[in-house]
Amino acid sequence: MIETFNQGTSYAYLLDSNGSVIAHIDRNKSQELYNYKNLTKTVLTADKDGNLLRQKNGTFITSKQDISLSPSMKDIIDKVSGGETGIGEYTTTDGEKFICSYRPVYFPGLNEHWSLLVVRRYSSIMEFMDNVIRDSFIIALASFLIAIYLIILFSRRLLNPLFEILTATNEVKNGNLTVKLPITRHDEIGSLADNFNKMVAALLAYRQKQDENEKHIKNMAYHDALTSLPNRIKFKEYLEEIIQTDQQKGQHYAILFIDLDEFKLINDNFGHSIGDNLLINVSQRIVASTDKNSFICRFGGDEFIIIIPITESDTLTDKINYIHSFICGEYKIANNIFHLSASIGVALYPDNGNTQEELLQKADSALHSAKNSGRNNWCFFHHSMLSNSYEQIILTDALRNAIANNELFLVYQPQFNIDGTQVVGFETLVRWKQTNGEMISPGKFIPLAEQSGLILPIGQWILQQSCKFLKRTNDLGYENIKISVNLSPVQLVDNNIIDSISAVIEETGIRHSQLTIEITETAAIKSLDDSIAKLTQLREKGIRVALDDFGTGYSSLTYLRTLPVNFIKIDKSFIDKISLDSTQSQLVGYIIDMAHTLGTTVIAEGVEDFDQLKELFEYGCDYIQGYVYGKPLSEADALKVLEEFAQIQ
Repeated sequence: MIETFNQGTSYAYLLDSNGSVIAHIDRNKSQELYNYKNLTKTVLTADKDGNLLRQKNGTFITSKQDISLSPSMKDIIDKVSGGETGIGEYTTTDGEKFICSYRPVYFPGLNEHWSLLVVRRYSSIMEFMDNVIRDSFIIALASFLIAIYLIILFSRRLLNPLFEILTATNEVKNGNLTVKLPITRHDEIGSLADNFNKMVAALLAYRQKQDENEKHIKNMAYHDALTSLPNRIKFKEYLEEIIQTDQQKGQHYAILFIDLDEFKLINDNFGHSIGDNLLINVSQRIVASTDKNSFICRFGGDEFIIIIPITESDTLTDKINYIHSFICGEYKIANNIFHLSASIGVALYPDNGNTQEELLQKADSALHSAKNSGRNNWCFFHHSMLSNSYEQIILTDALRNAIANNELFLVYQPQFNIDGTQVVGFETLVRWKQTNGEMISPGKFIPLAEQSGLILPIGQWILQQSCKFLKRTNDLGYENIKISVNLSPVQLVDNNIIDSISAVIEETGIRHSQLTIEITETAAIKSLDDSIAKLTQLREKGIRVALDDFGTGYSSLTYLRTLPVNFIKIDKSFIDKISLDSTQSQLVGYIIDMAHTLGTTVIAEGVEDFDQLKELFEYGCDYIQGYVYGKPLSEADALKVLEEFAQIQ
C-alpha cells in the first residue's frame, strides 16, 4: 500500500516503535534500514556494478552510517515515536521544508504501535494553494461578473417599466392625460401599469366633464337663459371689442335699442309663463330679420339690442324699417293672440360717441324719444334728446327729499325652508311712491341714487328700518327670524360701512347673527381685495353674508371660493325653466352641489310654481324665496304671516 501511495511531491513512511523504517514508497530504500531513534542507518554494500555483496554464509555485507536530523525534524520524530497524532512542519539539513502528517497504527498481535507518516514538500503545497487561490479568484470573478450581468438584466426588467411609469406620471403632472402605458407583462408591474391607465382614463373623463361643465357655465354666463341670445355682459364685451379693434379701420355701426311696448301689461295679466314664451318668439323674429353679421342680445327684461355693421351699399333706414315691421305684429301664444309693437332707439358709432357708456346712453335716449312720440316707431339719436337728462335731474332732486317726505317704504319678502313649513327670514325691498301717487320702479331710482351718492343715506335708512322690524319680531317671541338687507356697490366701497352696520345693530339691540348682508357679484369684484377684507370683518362680527344673483356673471365660479360668504342666492333666470329644460335643471343641481361642497347654504329666488319647487327639493336646495310661497309684504302682513306659522306649529 505504501508503494502505491505516490502523489507527485507527497510520499509516506511506516515506522515501527523502535523508529525503524518498515516501508517506504521508494523501493531502493529497502536496501537501507533507517532507525530514527539511534540516528543510524544500515546500508547493504554493493560492488562497482551495483551487485550486493554477501558473506560466505550468505548474509549481506552491511555498514552503518549516522543520520543527521534537523532540530525540527527530530522534534517530529520524537512525537511520532511517542504515538502522537498531528501535523507538523520541519526543515531538512539541506534547508528544504516539508509538511508532515502522522498518526499511530495498531495491528493485532503487536504490543507496540507502528506509525504512519505522510510527507509533502512545503513548496508543492504553496503551489497548490496558489492554484487554489487563483482558481478561487477566477471563479469568484466569474461569479461576480455573472451576478453583475444578472443584476443588470433583472434591474432593467424591473426598473425600465418603473421609469416608464415615472415618465408617464410626469406627463400627467404636466397636464397630458392622453398618455398610456403599454401592458406587456402579467405580473405586479403589469397590474400597476393597467391601474395607471385606468386612473389616467378616469382623470381624462373627469377633466372632459369639468371642461364641458365650465363651457356650459360660461355659455350660460354670456347667454340669456330664456332666449339663448347673448346677454348684457356679452353685449358690453362685444361693443368694447368693436371700439378697440375698429377704431382705426373707419368701420361704422348702428346700435339698435329695442323695447317692447306695454309688455308689462301682458306679464301682469297673463303671467310670466306667457310673457316668457312671447319673449322667445320675439327673439326668434329678431334673429330672422337680421343677417349673420349682426350681433343680437337680450339686454334685460323686454329689451333687446342689435349691432349692425354699416357699409356704403346699405340703406340703414330700410334695414331698421324691415326689423321693426318684422318684430311688430301678431303672436299666438297658448291659444292667445297678442298684437305686439316695439320702440327702437338708434345710436351710430362713431358719430354719436366712441365709448360704450356714451353709445348705450344715447341709444337709450333715442329709445325714450321713440316711446314719448307715441311708441311703435323708431328714431335716431339727436343731441336735442339730451334734454331728457333733465328728467333724471328732477327725479334725483325729488329723491333727495323722499325720506323726509315719507315717500320711501319697505316691503318684506319671506324666505322659507324647502318644504314651506317654516319662515326662516325676510328680504327687505325698498319702494318709492311719490306724493302725487306715482310709483317709481326701483330699477329706475336705485341707479339714480347710486350715481348721485344718495344711496348712502337711503341704504342706512333701509338698514335701520329693517333692524327695527327685526327687533319687533324678537319682542313678539320670533327670535329665530333673520333679515336680509341689500348692500349696493357704492355702500360696499364706503370706508365707514362696517362701523355704520355695527352702530345700527347696537342701536336696535338685535343679534349680529340675525342680519344677512346681500351683495351682488358686480359689487364684490369691483374692488375684490377691499370687498374680501370688509366681508371678512362682517363675518368675524357674526353677521352673515349672501352673494346675490349668483350665476349671472362668469366670475361667480371663480370667486365663490375666495369671497367669505355664507349663502348664495341662485338668480331667478336660472330658476325659470328648470322644470322645462333638463339642461337648465342639471345646471342648477350642479350649482347646489358645488355650493354645498364649499360649505355654503343655497337660497333659490324667484320660485313661482310647484314644478320648480319639486326640482329644487330633489336637488337639496336649502331655502326658497318667491311667489310660490309668498310675495313681498308690508310690515303688518309680514307679522301676520309669522303669527299664522307660529299657530300651525
